[in-house]
Amino acid sequence: MPFLLSLAAAVLFGSGDYVGGLASRRASPLRVAVVSQWVGWALLVPAFLIFGDRPDTTSLIWGAASGIATGVGLVFLFRALAHAMAVGAAIAGISTAVLPVVVGLLAGERPTTTAQVGLLLAVAAIAAIVYERPHDGDGAGGEAVRRLSLAALRRRGVIDGFIAGCGWGGTSIFLAQTPASSGLWPLASAQTATVVILTAVAFGTGIGLVPPRDVVRPSAVVGVLHLAGVMAFLLALQRGLLTLV
Repeated sequence: MPFLLSLAAAVLFGSGDYVGGLASRRASPLRVAVVSQWVGWALLVPAFLIFGDRPDTTSLIWGAASGIATGVGLVFLFRALAHAMAVGAAIAGISTAVLPVVVGLLAGERPTTTAQVGLLLAVAAIAAIVYERPHDGDGAGGEAVRRLSLAALRRRGVIDGFIAGCGWGGTSIFLAQTPASSGLWPLASAQTATVVILTAVAFGTGIGLVPPRDVVRPSAVVGVLHLAGVMAFLLALQRGLLTLV
């Protein structure tokens, strides 16, 4: 069951990220993130009426921490996807997967050999994506590896994707601390924290909250997909190892 829930969460998150990346090309990534999270927050009410359990303070605190990490991850993810979708999505996805595995290993979890090999391959994939082959015009005896400046990495979505991955990885780590008995309640504080942070940042930067009319609908779709994804992911984390989910 945790595997199926994780698989469903991956499909939902991936679909939401794709739609969000496209929307972020026509409006500020922060605006897209704000609208999507407000929609997700509004949809939590009927979800709790159906699946709600008794909350506890500890779970709500861990949920809030995951919401902060989610807010950071969303902004940088959409910014990465808006500039370099292929690279940004790959870096964010791999970083999201690697960070919880590392934390799980440090906490004493022991995944299978197959999972450990997968971790090594993920690290190699990051190096392969960041690596830039020398151009033919660099000279006959050109450098084997070109130096990548911070500006170049940022343009290619590497830095933004990595920060986004750390944010989403943090979301996984914090949600994994909540017991199964807490049900979906950690999402209440998580979604609230994300909405508050993104809204405050939007006001603080003066960009406004509402994106252009043609971007509102895809932003709302992102909110629905991400909410469904995080619900499946939370249930998977509460029932499986952090290193495998």
